[in-house]
Amino acid sequence: MRAGAVVVSGQPLPAGLDARIGRLRGVTATAMADAGRVEVNGVFANVIGVNAPLPPALLAAPTANSAELWRRIAAGGIVVSGKLARQDELAQGQSLQLEGSASALLPIAGGAEVGIAGVDAIVSSPVARRVGIPASNVIIVGARSDRLAILLGAVKAAAPQSAAVVPLVAAPPARPESEPTPLGRAGQADPVAEGPVMSPVQIRALLAAAKSRVGMPSVWGGDGPDQFDCSGLVQWSMAQAGIMMPRVAADQALTGPMVPLGQLQPGDLLFYREDPAAPGVISHVAIYIGNEQMLQAPAPGMDVEIVSADFGIGFARAIRVYPKLAARSAQG
Repeated sequence: MRAGAVVVSGQPLPAGLDARIGRLRGVTATAMADAGRVEVNGVFANVIGVNAPLPPALLAAPTANSAELWRRIAAGGIVVSGKLARQDELAQGQSLQLEGSASALLPIAGGAEVGIAGVDAIVSSPVARRVGIPASNVIIVGARSDRLAILLGAVKAAAPQSAAVVPLVAAPPARPESEPTPLGRAGQADPVAEGPVMSPVQIRALLAAAKSRVGMPSVWGGDGPDQFDCSGLVQWSMAQAGIMMPRVAADQALTGPMVPLGQLQPGDLLFYREDPAAPGVISHVAIYIGNEQMLQAPAPGMDVEIVSADFGIGFARAIRVYPKLAARSAQG
């Protein structure tokens, strides 16, 4: 069984936490890594840094079994996967420019499917830290699929409160209602949403809180008040409006009915699938603020920003948050 979840934080995770999680029932393997989102030849990518080969149970078999690939990583090369591996110009033997808080020119060690959803490249820990990727801020967790739902709760209990536990695979929905329900023609939401929707007072508070964070750093695993990742910004901003939200974007996408683009209102949430290697996974969220603009915590190394709303490739859906439904999701 490959990786099923990651524990991610804006700060180094406690030493030994990977071993403690590894002893939980249903965990097949764990690995501590450095992780962040940096530019690779001008394309933002999720890059992990490792001190040693990752356990085979977490990886696609060809990558796990290639000693030469891991030797090249240790020597300072970069292995590309997912969307990066599919770019024609990234042939073995060329170099790639990594741009984080610092830059580095790395030889391509090869192209291979990593087998960890959302990971676009692997480098050594010294290289990761040289370009400003946070140290030891991620634990990759392999889990049996039949234990994943139960296991996520146990992992959350073991992890620091400030860390996010993000599932990398999704269990099949138990019933169709687990997907957001479209708004009806008359603008009424399905009863599963447990109205009412956010009040005008709550929407104003949400938008004011989110706008007050513009210019603050975007950090993977950040949940405020001074640094954020995308879902951390949504959760914190909603909390300032008295609304309890779940922590990760995939869960936030289930907190209300879908909204047709022609009916978007300020305070609606916009969701994206950014990883071509995992097209079913919601991986980014932004807040629609009106006038065709959205507010988001973009890639790590950037700042919270207001940009034109993006409805192009990767856009998944928009939803309107129902506070009671959001609170139930956050608590359950």
